[in-house]
Amino acid sequence: MKKIAILFTLTLLSFPLFSQTFSIELDKDSMLIGDHFTLNMTLQLNGGEMGYFPQLVDSAMTFDSIQAYPVDTIPNGIQQKIVLTQFEAGIYEISQLPALVQRSNGTLDTLKSNTATLYVGGIDVDTTQAFKPIKTVKSLPFPWKDFFKKLALWLIPILVVLALIVWYILRKRDVKLFKEKPKTQLDYYHEAIDKLQTLENKKLWQNDQVKEYYLGLSEILREYLEGRFGIQAMESTTDEINDTLILQDKLKLKLREVLAQADLAKFAKFKPLGDENIRLMKQAKDFVRHTKPKLKAEEEHVN
Repeated sequence: MKKIAILFTLTLLSFPLFSQTFSIELDKDSMLIGDHFTLNMTLQLNGGEMGYFPQLVDSAMTFDSIQAYPVDTIPNGIQQKIVLTQFEAGIYEISQLPALVQRSNGTLDTLKSNTATLYVGGIDVDTTQAFKPIKTVKSLPFPWKDFFKKLALWLIPILVVLALIVWYILRKRDVKLFKEKPKTQLDYYHEAIDKLQTLENKKLWQNDQVKEYYLGLSEILREYLEGRFGIQAMESTTDEINDTLILQDKLKLKLREVLAQADLAKFAKFKPLGDENIRLMKQAKDFVRHTKPKLKAEEEHVN
């Protein structure tokens, strides 16, 4: 049995599940190759809560997306329909799709869907008809132009690297090649400040690229946390990072708010106001500046 290979750009948060339900339903349980079917998603919500359906990544799923309808509001929840198709026969199981619920108090929960099964049948071939003869193989001219282009892509960089190595050896015979100096905590600090400023200068959220803006904020802060504090921030959830860090509550609150907003940005409906985007960039910079590592001379002076 094949299972659907659908990827979701979700960050799963470790909050306990509660009474809401996320259900999926197919408009048919079987079809022929190339036919269309509709996936219905329904998310039940309580008063004052907001829900977000998963975003399907078209380039990385077994089912091809034909059309995604807008999200509709229904009594006690939201609903969305997506039309899909399949070009390979088999039995497909769609299950454990994640949806996000934001409670009225601001906390987040991830709900998993039920299971739906679809049978995709092939087209029968009429074996009573005579087979057509196989066509002869046609010879094509050798694509010299494409060949030299591909060769140049490999050859030119290799020649450049070899030339640099020879030049380096001739000038620095007593120095090891490509010896890297290990980064210090202060190096990670300066990198984070520079990257935050570069991200701000790109004006992503001003050009309706809110998701890219917050993903950049999250990545910069997580890389800084790994280099500055030596924690596994890239693979950890926001709560795990908050529990691991030993800092003042005020600083941890600034960091948590930025990372939590970045988690929400992975959902299409998340559209914060411009002032909020500016405020969170300032909080990210304040967190980095207030956790700047001290030089040894400064530490000895303080002691």
